[in-house]
Amino acid sequence: LGAALGARTTTEVFVLDGARTLVYRGAIDDQVGRGVVQPAARHAYLRDALEETLAHRKVTVAATSAPGCLLGIEATGTDPQAAEPRAGDPQPAQRQASDPQAAQPPAYHREVARILARNCVECHRTGGVAPFALETYAQAKGRKAMIDLVVADGLMPPWFAAPHTGPWQNDRRLSETDKATLLAWIEAGAPEGDPAEAPLAYVYPDGWRIGVPDLVFRMQPFEVPAEGVVTQRYFEIEQAVPEDLWIQRLEVRPEARAVVHHVTVSYQVQAGAGAAPERELRRRLLSWSRSANEGWVFLFGYLPGKGPRSYPDGIARFLPKGARLRFDMHYTPNGKRVVDQTALGLVLAEEPPTLVAESRNLWNVDIDIPPLTPSVTFTREYPIQHDVLLRSLTPHMHLRGKSMVAELIRPDGQREQLIDVPAWDQDWQFNYVFRTARFAPAGSKVRVTATYDNSAGNPANPDPSARVKDGPQTTDEMMSLVLEWIRPRVTE
Repeated sequence: LGAALGARTTTEVFVLDGARTLVYRGAIDDQVGRGVVQPAARHAYLRDALEETLAHRKVTVAATSAPGCLLGIEATGTDPQAAEPRAGDPQPAQRQASDPQAAQPPAYHREVARILARNCVECHRTGGVAPFALETYAQAKGRKAMIDLVVADGLMPPWFAAPHTGPWQNDRRLSETDKATLLAWIEAGAPEGDPAEAPLAYVYPDGWRIGVPDLVFRMQPFEVPAEGVVTQRYFEIEQAVPEDLWIQRLEVRPEARAVVHHVTVSYQVQAGAGAAPERELRRRLLSWSRSANEGWVFLFGYLPGKGPRSYPDGIARFLPKGARLRFDMHYTPNGKRVVDQTALGLVLAEEPPTLVAESRNLWNVDIDIPPLTPSVTFTREYPIQHDVLLRSLTPHMHLRGKSMVAELIRPDGQREQLIDVPAWDQDWQFNYVFRTARFAPAGSKVRVTATYDNSAGNPANPDPSARVKDGPQTTDEMMSLVLEWIRPRVTE
């Protein structure tokens, strides 16, 4: 059994669902690590995996490293090329198609359905954001030519961080074994196999993915036209934050997802009434970026490919009493007039946390891209004033974006590349979550370098002859990196 599961250490645990699919493998929790013992666990991996499996939901964290003595068991059913053990495979009685001892080609119910379920069906399902579903054998077989193309060329699942960066907790890339299995299944004529070997189906809730929110902030309804350009819209929420909030889960939920490209939710602690004339004067005198965003603190966002945010026990995000929220909405009409009323849902922590999660938008508002220029690069450094653990990164550019690199420079001069996105794609903008948080001591700097292509050779470029500066529309540009970190809560 240990060989079939690919057990590596004495502390590794395994969770199999009712269809014998391995849905989690790794540590019980994170209290004990290699050279690290915490006072208490922050991530209860095994508990969360069991609860999600019993609820027929996809396990959020499917594999972790489990410290302990090596068992020295030769694995027979795992991916030998994987950097970390993978979950989601049929175990223990069913073999991977890449196993040289396998006497039969891959089948849909035995191997392919599991690969699609853990990598594709979250979007490719009825009611999902993808243009077609891959939930059944007939659907997968009918799209086998498309699957062959995007898997062979590495187009799907989409992921744009360079292979040498990370490792990432939410890495979407297929393993080499999964790629080989899908391509071998198509080459063999897409056999269906035995339905008795099918995996259990995940349940995707129609409503909030974070559970029932404790608080919901909703913008006023806005009618999105069928055609034309909709300029950036700002919706200040009338409902003020009723009390100091510690947030454990949060989700931005557009009502008309098909036309919502991205959402930025910010908050501002309200100033006195006398400050209004000064704000209006600054709005008229300053550039768009500074006048529209001065005094607003980034809270959370919605992007293509970005889901809700959940924090383990002991970590939460703070929202102060009396703050006013603002939804910055970017719409892309799709030929049908619709009404949107985007909402922010919050699930609160039961008590103030030990650690606080914060985000900072590292935004260069001074970019100035000349016309007809195939490559122009901007670099900006941002200081870190406290000891923090860097948790995630969210790069953001528009249609002329070409690449972005972020580097951590510690006070002793040590450098570490945080992320490299070598081929920017405006349509896919991810939140990249580190599998292991990066420590940044006070006095560190984050250096962000972004390159843009304003030439006719850029097929996404709306106007190569235009001089382009920072602005809210996709025909403008942005150079933004949202950095999320965790640090101890200040109690005095």
